[in-house]
Amino acid sequence: ILPFEQVAWLDEAGFGALRVPQAYGGAGVSIETFARLLIDLAAADSNVAHLYRSHFGFVESLQWQDEPIRRSWYELAAAGKTVGNASTERGGNALGQLNTVLSYENEAWVLNGEKFYTTGTIFSDYTRVSAALQGKPGRVFAVVETKAAGVKVIDDWDGFGQRLTGTGTTIFENVHVDAVDIFGREASGAEATHEASFFQLVLLAVLAGIARAARDDAAQSVAKRARTFNTGSGLPFRNDPLI
Repeated sequence: ILPFEQVAWLDEAGFGALRVPQAYGGAGVSIETFARLLIDLAAADSNVAHLYRSHFGFVESLQWQDEPIRRSWYELAAAGKTVGNASTERGGNALGQLNTVLSYENEAWVLNGEKFYTTGTIFSDYTRVSAALQGKPGRVFAVVETKAAGVKVIDDWDGFGQRLTGTGTTIFENVHVDAVDIFGREASGAEATHEASFFQLVLLAVLAGIARAARDDAAQSVAKRARTFNTGSGLPFRNDPLI
């Protein structure tokens, strides 16, 4: 069962605003505190910790945006709103290009395309979509509401591993995008370096939480066992030097 209820608890508690600066209504915690809290969450449920990766990556990226954009999105995050991810495509596009396109039609920006591996989007209020600009080189990010007209989020993720992260398909059909919600995308520099490192840190925190839970589960299991095995030293499991 997808953890909509658990995610709602965390959103209400302000978990998504951990890295939002205090000046904008967030907790403003350090990277270290954030990682420790994420490990705690992953030990309880690794899927829930993992699915927040996209949102926290988006919040991190705001520090490179202009003040009006930063303030707007920081305040939304502080109010409990979250942002998912829609970057990866199944295939059919050339290296370095995207089939998802943002075009300017009738004096408005319109988004069309299909994304796969959209972790967290099904739980989120918004999603950040990587798209090509029609007739221009490079890529941009378009942030759209998940319930906007033309957005369809599909629960079709059945991959190996984390089964409940909502990492399925999202389709965009003539979705209107406000110009203020289109962000430039730098392929190199401080933002790209920070984002790549941050995303890896989140996954490592999830793995650390999984390892902690596995260790605790094993210790609890061993502590309860009263008998030994036929080639053992005759001691209970918890006292056996091999265990």
